[in-house]
Amino acid sequence: MQDHEDTTKMQNKHLHRKSKKETKTTTAESSTDQEGYLIQFAWDKQANFLNAQSRAMGELRVLIKQFVSIADEQDERRKKLELMQVHIDDIKSDIRRKDNAPEKPDISSSYVDALKGKASDVKK
Repeated sequence: MQDHEDTTKMQNKHLHRKSKKETKTTTAESSTDQEGYLIQFAWDKQANFLNAQSRAMGELRVLIKQFVSIADEQDERRKKLELMQVHIDDIKSDIRRKDNAPEKPDISSSYVDALKGKASDVKK
């Protein structure tokens, strides 16, 4: 979230109260509208966006599963989906392998510093 001070003021018109009055001779309905403002802060906007994106991704996942169950085994689009899944699995395994690999110490800067120290000893 880049701008946490971002706010949006939207006009919110909703039905406040609806009543029905009945007398012996007439029936009257009355309602009162109330206008107000709904203030939406940046974190509310981001939460709404993330929820909408999550719902869309879930729907896409369901639609892909339905397509795979319906599609013929030899369908080219099904083969492309399988290829994409293999690529995703490869990327995930690369990430896991990099996360589990021990970090190599950065010796280049200390090596250069040591050489500079030796060079200054030689100049004297």
